[in-house]
Amino acid sequence: MVNENERRSLFKHAVIAFEFYRLNQSIDELEALPENDIEATIATFRKLDVLEITLYGQIVRNRLEVIRSLQTKVDKNEIERVIQEYIFDHLWLLDPSWDRVEGTEVMERRVGNLFDDIEESLSEDEEKARIDIKYRQSGGKHIIIELKRPQARVSVIALCGQIEKYREGIKKILNKQGLQNESVEFVCLLGKEPIELSHIDGQRLVNAMLRAVDARCVYYDQLLNNAFKAYDDYLKRAKRFDHLSDVVRAIENYPDSSD
Repeated sequence: MVNENERRSLFKHAVIAFEFYRLNQSIDELEALPENDIEATIATFRKLDVLEITLYGQIVRNRLEVIRSLQTKVDKNEIERVIQEYIFDHLWLLDPSWDRVEGTEVMERRVGNLFDDIEESLSEDEEKARIDIKYRQSGGKHIIIELKRPQARVSVIALCGQIEKYREGIKKILNKQGLQNESVEFVCLLGKEPIELSHIDGQRLVNAMLRAVDARCVYYDQLLNNAFKAYDDYLKRAKRFDHLSDVVRAIENYPDSSD
């Protein structure tokens, strides 16, 4: 027997499926329009824009729920395990434009071997400061994400020295594949500010050093707040076009018939 939560879920999926159907219908309409019917073409484009906003709005709401769940776990001091489990396969937490991880198993193996070789040269303190490091690719960009332990306070000078080793190795791998023009970005997830920030003009120094090796730092306590704000801002801007959210919310809030 289907319970009330399952019933609501079925209704929501049916509504979303219908929106996809409408989107496909609009695409078919667009393809069938005469080339000289500019007015009808513009009207169809506008309809497609609204449908796209509606459907992406549902994705954004799901992501906000994930962020809320993660924030609860982080508040319970589960940050290391939580971030490690989610960050590598949910790159949108770091950058909304990184929607999905691309299938790059061969490249990941090659870079993984590079990581193994370099890690043999790390000092004991450097190894203790790290949780994990992974290669990912999204939108044609090669991304290296290094997770430092939340309690570790690192030197950007030392960090950039490590990054440069990985950067040179990855550039060599890309050159061998004829991909020398593709960009590489390093993201270092830190719990504490780098040592150099306490120096006079420290921020400018840190930014310049990171920029020189195509890197940036993100802090654990900023990560979820920044991601939440980016998606919440999107929903607020798209609210007047996003009719699906009202329907989904009505389904979710519909009284339980068993009450």
